[in-house]
Amino acid sequence: MSKEKKGWFTETETRYGKEMSFNYGKLIKLIAVLVVSIFLVILLNPISCVGRTERGVRTMFGAVVGDDVIMPGIMFRMPIVGGVVTRSITPIETKVSIKLNQNAAVSADTQEIGVEAKIFWRYDEKKIPMAIRQYQLSDIERILSATMTEQLKTIIGQYTVFDLGKNTSVIAAKTLADAQGRIFLPIEVLDFTVSDFDWSAEVDKIVEQKITAMASVDRAKAEADRSEQEQRRVSIEAEAQARAEVARSEGRLRAAQNERDALIAEGQGIAERNRLISINQAQMREQWRHDEQMAYYNKWNGVLVPNGFIMTAAGTIVPMNAPAQGAR
Repeated sequence: MSKEKKGWFTETETRYGKEMSFNYGKLIKLIAVLVVSIFLVILLNPISCVGRTERGVRTMFGAVVGDDVIMPGIMFRMPIVGGVVTRSITPIETKVSIKLNQNAAVSADTQEIGVEAKIFWRYDEKKIPMAIRQYQLSDIERILSATMTEQLKTIIGQYTVFDLGKNTSVIAAKTLADAQGRIFLPIEVLDFTVSDFDWSAEVDKIVEQKITAMASVDRAKAEADRSEQEQRRVSIEAEAQARAEVARSEGRLRAAQNERDALIAEGQGIAERNRLISINQAQMREQWRHDEQMAYYNKWNGVLVPNGFIMTAAGTIVPMNAPAQGAR
């Protein structure tokens, strides 16, 4: 019996003829080579990639090397011993939960208060090496939650249980502002929100009664305000009517004064017109007399016509225009 290898198959001569069989040994060797090659590529791969929302640091044998922050992009590293560790800089949400009967917060009126809140934070880009060296994500969330919880309890202690609901945003803002100086982590705290307050059933009844009483007071106050506004409206309308009547009276007075002034002006106009007419007539009479005198002189021949006769001392009669006796 003889065997002859042909590619992936082996041809064997038997007394019954030639038989073909698959060469499994060659396939196993090929698979082994591929596995080893892939392993070597992964192990020796010198290329690392930092995502768009990530920042990284170089490592050597797992330890951070230097304080340089690797920005997004492709970088080369030393195979096997070198590496790149990254952290995302997108905001992270950490919940804060204060439970009743489990170290609960205490309000200004000594009521136990439970709280549900959320912290929004992200890694500080400049402190990524410090974050990777010293902290795991769980460590940061534990420290951050404890700090914010302590500060939140302090702020809640400044309000009564009746004032918590209407001051939710104020309490959250004060907690964040006061906690900023107490957080010594390689992170940036972006926001803090309080979503819910919780208290016992007994306190709930007291709050409900208080709210009902306050609602009654508010309704009474609103009714008093409406009554006051109505009185003010009536007073304003009466004052407006009085001002309108005064304005009408003043208008009538001004109209009468205007009418009087118009009559006076009209009389003065007529008097002035008559005065001018009189002056004009006098001037015309003077002109007429002048014209008559000029006409007389134009017709005079130089001979005086006696206007009459007079008797002299001698007993003679002479014309009035004649010179007296003895006159020259």
